[in-house]
Amino acid sequence: MAKFLSRTGKAAVVLALFLSPLPASAQTVAQTFDELRGQLKRGDIVWVTDKSKRESRGRIVDLAESSLVLTTDQGRQEVAEPDIMRLQQRRPDSLVNGALIGAAAALVPMIWWFARATESGETAGDNVGFIALMVGTGAGAGAGIDALIQGRKTIYLAPARSSATLRLSPMLLRNAKGVRVSLLF
Repeated sequence: MAKFLSRTGKAAVVLALFLSPLPASAQTVAQTFDELRGQLKRGDIVWVTDKSKRESRGRIVDLAESSLVLTTDQGRQEVAEPDIMRLQQRRPDSLVNGALIGAAAALVPMIWWFARATESGETAGDNVGFIALMVGTGAGAGAGIDALIQGRKTIYLAPARSSATLRLSPMLLRNAKGVRVSLLF
């Protein structure tokens, strides 16, 4: 295969291998308090958005079966599960995506440089170590930047509540024609 590929073609193959998608798993957002229990502990700081879209910040005192007890600036507050629309917590960003982005950012110019160096007669062994060092440095820089990023992540999102439904249906009778209107809550 090596005889059929030019040096630039080899560099493109290496680039494609390094940048090929990796399997990823997303952290799911809890929709019930049972799902939430493993993610929280007493003393954690959370932001609660209630049904009226008011947000409050507090420290968890207790996560009961159907309510959340917090200490806030206003004192102790108990919020029932049906009243909570969203629950957020400060969590660090994943280091993996930063490392991959940093490695890719360093790899692209290194492959171009490697292709140019081998065309001028340098051997692959002379350059591979330098390229690995630069890609590793890029990965480390990307992971370091991600380590500095902390944001509020949504850890609980209330399931969609049903709302009013308007139904229209034709009404055909022997003596009359019309539309039946139903409003369901």
